[in-house]
Amino acid sequence: MLQADRDDFKNSYRNHYHTYLNSIDDNKNIYSRRLLLVYCVESGLKCVLMKKAKIYSVSKAGPDLNRLLGSHDFDILLRNIPLTSYRFPSFKTSHNDDVSANNYHEMVRYAIRTDSHEKFHDYNHQLEEIAGWLREKI
Repeated sequence: MLQADRDDFKNSYRNHYHTYLNSIDDNKNIYSRRLLLVYCVESGLKCVLMKKAKIYSVSKAGPDLNRLLGSHDFDILLRNIPLTSYRFPSFKTSHNDDVSANNYHEMVRYAIRTDSHEKFHDYNHQLEEIAGWLREKI
């Protein structure tokens, strides 16, 4: 993982969230918007984890926290905050691959289609709620 400090994660959260909130919500850019939301939530959660551990730089993280800071898995990040009221159920892509909290970022990064529109929208709704919660914590 590249070296980052808490301010880097905070700025990433704020910049991505601001852009997400100010982007046009239409079907033409749904994956781009969701990718912004994924990265803002991931960065914000990592900032909160560093704050909780009372460290400023990733280089000061112990092995367990370092693994967390390198993770993209929302379930694991949320469990360690702890913020456990959110659940990200698995669903399938149009290629029949499983999507989970661990690889959702790949799905939106590569704009992989799904027929599980309800679960796809549920992920987005939960991430929006978490992003709003992070606004108060960062």
